[in-house]
Amino acid sequence: MKTEDNDSLMESQIKELEQLRKRVKELENIEAENKIILQELAFEKDLLYSLMNNIPDTIYFKDRESRFVRVNKAQAQILGLSNPEEAIGKSDFDFFTKKHASEAFQDEQNILKTGKALIAKVEKIRRADGQYRYVSATKVPITDFRGKYIGIVGISRDVTEVIKAEDKIKKYSEELAKSNSSKDKFFSIIAHDLKSPFTSLLGIADFLSSHIDELAVEEIKILSESICKSANGVFRLLENLLQWARLQTGRLKFQPENLVLNDIIRSVGELYQDQIIKKEITLENRIPEELSVFADKNMTAAVVRNLISNAVKFTKPGGRISLLSVLQNDMVHVSVCDEGIGIPEDVKEKLFRIDECVSTEGTANEKGTGLGLVLSKEFVEKNGGTIGVESIPGQGSEFTFSLKAARD
Repeated sequence: MKTEDNDSLMESQIKELEQLRKRVKELENIEAENKIILQELAFEKDLLYSLMNNIPDTIYFKDRESRFVRVNKAQAQILGLSNPEEAIGKSDFDFFTKKHASEAFQDEQNILKTGKALIAKVEKIRRADGQYRYVSATKVPITDFRGKYIGIVGISRDVTEVIKAEDKIKKYSEELAKSNSSKDKFFSIIAHDLKSPFTSLLGIADFLSSHIDELAVEEIKILSESICKSANGVFRLLENLLQWARLQTGRLKFQPENLVLNDIIRSVGELYQDQIIKKEITLENRIPEELSVFADKNMTAAVVRNLISNAVKFTKPGGRISLLSVLQNDMVHVSVCDEGIGIPEDVKEKLFRIDECVSTEGTANEKGTGLGLVLSKEFVEKNGGTIGVESIPGQGSEFTFSLKAARD
């Protein structure tokens, strides 16, 4: 019995030993697998570390309260931190403007609520160094093993240069469209508005030449006045066209100087004295005698000439034109007021646009192209001022332009 018991005990011990060896082998295999897993994890960690700290894009992880859990070096630099660890526990409110931080917080909370990622949203941020930059931000939710949203991960790329390039392209496109529109209007004026008065001028001259022996002195006088009127109209149109063309091509010199306004007004007034007398218009000049501006003489004269010409053109016989001025904040505001036919509201918006030039006959059927106001606007703006109009149909108009006050 003792021998059998011993054999049974030995057999049991051998089985336990085998099981123990098998368990050891399993543990060794597990240890080997764990070692491989740890090596893989270490490799993945190295890859993540390398990515986080060498990629120029900013990467950041946040918890459910939008507080930073981890940021890379690029993000730390944006935040003005020397060590990424300093960002942990803080939020955008600690680094950015309240407006930007609030908007980012709302975006992130919406991501956590809906699970929908935010893709390539362009944001304007203020860096710690004070620079404003544009970034394209992408944010996606992070889940735990149960699928619960526990935070977000975001990556932002600086797209400032792209935005600047797009703005330049947009600007060039707008300038090209404006240039094409300007050229179309320019050729339209040449083809129609310049041809029309020449046709009239040539027709009258031809009639006068062919029938001069048959005409009475009074008839010849009337035809001569018509020729003179047409010639003056063509001259003014050509003058505006040439000035506008020089301005567009950069060949019109800009030479600002101190100018006495009344010297220019008197000079311009003489050009329209015959029309003013003929229409019995009262020209009232309330501008102080020595009021001066700092502007280009030729451009200022062109502006005054166009505004007075329009006032004379649209003022009814026996009406009044008033010239007023106000000195305010180193700017001189000059107004040319008439008691003319006025301008409808929908037309006012088009007066200073080359692509919407408006031409209306005067109270004595005077012709025009509308180019004068377009040219005036460009001249005034070239001198650092503004121009505008207030008008009531049937009661008159007030055109006001501003120029810099004269320098000491």
